[in-house]
Amino acid sequence: MQNDRFLSIAETRKIAGDISARTVYRWSERGEFPSPYQIGPNRVGWLQSELQEWLLNRKEVRQYPDTPEAA
Repeated sequence: MQNDRFLSIAETRKIAGDISARTVYRWSERGEFPSPYQIGPNRVGWLQSELQEWLLNRKEVRQYPDTPEAA
């Protein structure tokens, strides 16, 4: 994507609803949230486009609770 960028843990937490950093990593480990990318020796980031897609999927699960994703 042309405007895609890596987001910090702080930005990622806000997008996900002000959840804790530990929750971000726990959800990522369980496959319930986009995984971070290693972007430097001591730095990770989440792609903005993947977080936007995750938000859209969460909205669909809420609108259509009988779908397999809601289980």
